[in-house]
Amino acid sequence: MTSASGITIIDGIKTLDTGIKILMSTPLANRIAQDEELGPLLCLNELELEVTEISPRECTKRAGIKAVLDALGPDHGTVYGIGDASNDIALMEAVDVGVAMGNAPDFLKEKADYVTDSFDHDGVVTALEHFGLI
Repeated sequence: MTSASGITIIDGIKTLDTGIKILMSTPLANRIAQDEELGPLLCLNELELEVTEISPRECTKRAGIKAVLDALGPDHGTVYGIGDASNDIALMEAVDVGVAMGNAPDFLKEKADYVTDSFDHDGVVTALEHFGLI
């Protein structure tokens, strides 16, 4: 598909800033993921309520954590990551201690070092207390 300016959707996605994320219905995102040209360029993370987050493939929480840690230098201390969705798998793999919220899908809980309470039962506070951070 080409716009009036002659730029295709694929051209547009290729030039997106790596910090851009788009939310759309999961059925539509799944159709886009199957496109032979677009699919390989994208990272799709299914959230809740039939909503999927789409971003350029290199835009992950792992890349974000790495950028912060590189800026802090080697003496940054223990890095904790807390997550509750499929897009947090990369986060769990990038930190020293991965914490899954109680409402997280089972596959994320299996990757985590610790599973805390759900977000609606103060899971972040529970995790921070568990590790003696507060």
